[in-house]
Amino acid sequence: PARAAMLSLAAALAGDVEDEDVPDVDAPPPPPPLPPSDLKPTTELDLAALGTGDTNGEEAEASRRAMAILRETEGASAFERGALVKTIRNDFWHQFARALDRGDLSPCSLPPPGGAGMRLFGRAYASSCGVVLARKKLHLPQDVWCWPAGFFAKTEFSTGRKKSESLDSSSSSFFVADELRRNAVPLEKLERMAIRKEYVHFGETRASTEVAPYNEVLAPVTREAVVAVFSRTTRPDHLLLAMAARDLLAVASDTALPLLVLDAGGGADAVEFTADQQAGLLAKLCEAKPSFCLRPHADVPALRHAPGPLDAQLVAHGAYGLADDVLHALLRSAPAPARAARDALA
Repeated sequence: PARAAMLSLAAALAGDVEDEDVPDVDAPPPPPPLPPSDLKPTTELDLAALGTGDTNGEEAEASRRAMAILRETEGASAFERGALVKTIRNDFWHQFARALDRGDLSPCSLPPPGGAGMRLFGRAYASSCGVVLARKKLHLPQDVWCWPAGFFAKTEFSTGRKKSESLDSSSSSFFVADELRRNAVPLEKLERMAIRKEYVHFGETRASTEVAPYNEVLAPVTREAVVAVFSRTTRPDHLLLAMAARDLLAVASDTALPLLVLDAGGGADAVEFTADQQAGLLAKLCEAKPSFCLRPHADVPALRHAPGPLDAQLVAHGAYGLADDVLHALLRSAPAPARAARDALA
């Protein structure tokens, strides 16, 4: 290819050019370059500016249910009310989907009401999104292992990983390190500590005036228990990943999973990321036509549902990535796919 290119260049310099290679003088001039966009991967977007909050539809109703679960503090027992949340590493979503199908034990956190007042596990740039799980649907055993905020249990390194109907430490397939045993607390106490934003500091219980560190519950996670997917920021790459993660988890489910935003700093209540705002995000990307990649990691799930017209969906593919079958179906259904792709991605 390099030799052919050199020969072609030499022929052009020598004037030996075929007639078909001569540019058409009547062809329209190329479009002017786009003005620089204020959209960057690290831009925190205003959700209200992207669209209105939906009040109707299946996803809107599912979103209201998820928000209600996050706020629950009264009624049934701590095992039957409220939520757990779990952040997922950006390159771990496919493995997490398989863990849900197996019902694996996985470390989660029990947040304060509304999801505010606790910093979640991991850095937002590496674990940009996560899931909200309804405690009632997790069927937590009475002897579920829990650790207070401030005690970093790191159970993924300190416990056995095999699923067990009961977290009985006498089982040869499951173990809990001695230090974890000594610092474990009942679920009811963990919930009270979360409400008061209490944490443990060198064995002393303190109350935080702002946000507490994450606590930990070792729970058997399932697809049935997932009631929402959340982004930890309003950055465009994190919002797109939340949309793609929702699509991944919805493939084997008929339930519409809503999208939320849980503040990465832990100080603000969870808010909804509505279907109208999702379409607004893609419209904003289409207007900006970003030249940079908005995939937080090479191994993130692909988008399967990108609301908006053809050009907006193609720009989303160029910036983040649609699933192959979705992209092929999109182009086959387009009246002039080649021209549409050229115009959208120019």
